Amino acid sequence: MILDTRIIDSVTFLNFEKVRTGEIVGKLIRLSPSAQDESLLQVSGTYTEYRTPPCRTLGSAELHAHTLLQRLEEEQGGGQKQKEDF
Repeated sequence: MILDTRIIDSVTFLNFEKVRTGEIVGKLIRLSPSAQDESLLQVSGTYTEYRTPPCRTLGSAELHAHTLLQRLEEEQGGGQKQKEDF
């Protein structure tokens, strides 16, 4: 059961779901457009899904999801910064 969905940007969003055990799992989903036209993203794109460990509260799942998002942004930003340095 989806408890909450949050749009982060045009290609990233978070879902928080309650699983059968009653725990809450956060899912960070990033769309990866194909090399084709962006207008076809809905039908031709793929996505990468990152999951948090099962948590007892929504707050804990949010913390894990935001930590994961921050780590991914740092990795992405680090790669761009290295390109700019050269």
